[in-house]
Amino acid sequence: MITTLTNRLQRLSPLWTAVVVGALFTLWSIAQNPVLNDDAYQYLRAAQMVSHGDITGMYAEYGWFHYSVLIAALDKVLPGDELLAARALNLLLQALLIGVFVALAQHLHSGRRAGWLAALTLLAYPQLNELRFALIRDFGFWAFALWSLRLLLQYRDSHRFVHALGWLLTLLAATAFRLEALVLAAIAPLALLGRELRHRGLVLYALLLATALFVAAACAALHIDLLGRMQFAYRYYLPQLFALPSQLQAQAHALLQQLFTADNLPGNDNVTLGLFILLFGYGASLVSTLVPALSVPLSVFLLHALWRRWWRPLAGWRSPVGIYAIGTTASLIVFVVLMHFLTERYTMLLCLLILLQVPAILGRWIDHAKAQTSNLRYRVIAGFFVVYFFTDSLISFGPGLQHLVQARDWLRQHPDQGDGFVTTEPFLAYESKRIARYDNVRQPLPQVLAGLQSGNLFAVVVQASDSQDRALLEHDQRLVPVERFANKRGDEVRIYKVQ
Repeated sequence: MITTLTNRLQRLSPLWTAVVVGALFTLWSIAQNPVLNDDAYQYLRAAQMVSHGDITGMYAEYGWFHYSVLIAALDKVLPGDELLAARALNLLLQALLIGVFVALAQHLHSGRRAGWLAALTLLAYPQLNELRFALIRDFGFWAFALWSLRLLLQYRDSHRFVHALGWLLTLLAATAFRLEALVLAAIAPLALLGRELRHRGLVLYALLLATALFVAAACAALHIDLLGRMQFAYRYYLPQLFALPSQLQAQAHALLQQLFTADNLPGNDNVTLGLFILLFGYGASLVSTLVPALSVPLSVFLLHALWRRWWRPLAGWRSPVGIYAIGTTASLIVFVVLMHFLTERYTMLLCLLILLQVPAILGRWIDHAKAQTSNLRYRVIAGFFVVYFFTDSLISFGPGLQHLVQARDWLRQHPDQGDGFVTTEPFLAYESKRIARYDNVRQPLPQVLAGLQSGNLFAVVVQASDSQDRALLEHDQRLVPVERFANKRGDEVRIYKVQ
């Protein structure tokens, strides 16, 4: 019986096994995180607008929210509400991401072992597991971007037009989720512009040009202002982008004034030096965000692999993966230069491209361990890190959000309390079903207090460390305490009746 079970396990597909296990991880993550990310409420409200036939108003208000259109479409065919449809869409996109990653790793490194190591790598990756519950359009962007990379590799090897067309369609799908995919579309054919593959790269550029002309003509015929929608999606970035040269020069000059004096070599008027220092600083900030996004232990392991010369990209696929990594890195640097902040989630595509190396590195590490006289130490190390990564990414050790869940339950049990409901928490606004613009309630507390009216029921989240908000609430004589819920750290949801 044991032999039969072992044989069956050996016949399992690493790709489909990873997809199924990933879906279970997502359901576990949802059960642990009943409170959605803030962005989710914008996507949900946009989907509701589409469901009610106001797709024009949705694009006018939210911009590049094709993700919400997909949620609304699924909501038409699935039972339940738009939240269930969004969950189902996320499960599908995450399954696609996992499947494409494993397939891509197998294409690059060959063999079932590479597939299993790729599945282990992505399933144990903390950054992905910590985002599984979140409703974000990025899952679609990451999945289709990696799929386009696999098709690019296949086109390079086979020269089949169907692979070139697939590359184009998957990048168009990625662009529908995030416009950053246009950067990949613009530079990806460069991977095929070498001496022997030049005509294949030119075919891709010809496809891009033909598609751009077709889309422009179709939008003109349908009276769709596609360029306007793209500009609206980047309305926060374009002004800074156009002013970037002058801004960089001004920032470099200000930096030199802080670092050097006029008589201190190299002086404080060498703008070129200032630009170099400034861009080095932005690059360092990208690295400082990338390391925790990969996780510190994995970053250390990758550096160790680099030192041991285990990290050696195969010459046959170095160029396409490298071009995608260069394009993604350039996008991140431009973003941090323009907006002066960067989150770990934004680095996810670059992390995934780096993680494609991990199966080969793990394979070399396993071979090195097998060559040792005693490999017990390697087994212990491997077991420790597998347990560490899964525990770190799948189990929450934070103070908990039970105070928000308790407040939600109380509001459901008292639906008629108060003459109008006001809150600063999107989760409570959405769950109460009493606030139409539930995605726009996170406002400064003084502004919210100024707008309260007599008879309102007011629910506010107060962090344990936020003494200023606590003082504002305690000194407002109009607020009569009704209920209070707290977590272990002392974060609270306070519910007041306004006199």
